[in-house]
Amino acid sequence: MADTIPAEPPAPTTPPPKRFRLPAEYYAAPSTGVRPLFPRWVPAGCGIASLVFLVVLFVGGALVTRYGMGKAMDFVLGMMETEMVRAYAKDVASAEKEALAREMTLLRENLRTGQVAVPALEPVLKSLREAMADETLTAGEVAELAAEMEKVNDKAQASHERPSR
Repeated sequence: MADTIPAEPPAPTTPPPKRFRLPAEYYAAPSTGVRPLFPRWVPAGCGIASLVFLVVLFVGGALVTRYGMGKAMDFVLGMMETEMVRAYAKDVASAEKEALAREMTLLRENLRTGQVAVPALEPVLKSLREAMADETLTAGEVAELAAEMEKVNDKAQASHERPSR
């Protein structure tokens, strides 16, 4: 047998270029050849928008806490008062309704003028929520609500003369 020189192996063929990168190639390759997912302005714009939103939220919260929370609670109590009028049971006397309306009016006025702090409303709101759970206000519930409101109003009016009843 003669010494034959083997033929050179065929040159490796290069695969055709891919239209997309596989995830492993994306993370293994340096980031210089990687096209960004979003335009450059998107992260900066979203960051600026979120910063503006947080500042507006913080300033708005501070203003509401300082100036508008009493007025907001006055509005809420006004809405609840219209619901209460519809929920009176038949056994509630008109004198009890008028006493509750008087205390509610005074409480709302004290809230608007800042004489009642919003946290002082917690017992009133709790009693109101429990009384309105069944969507009916009985005579006992009306008396309890009027008493709770009177306590809060008396604390607010301690330094001022309370109007006659």
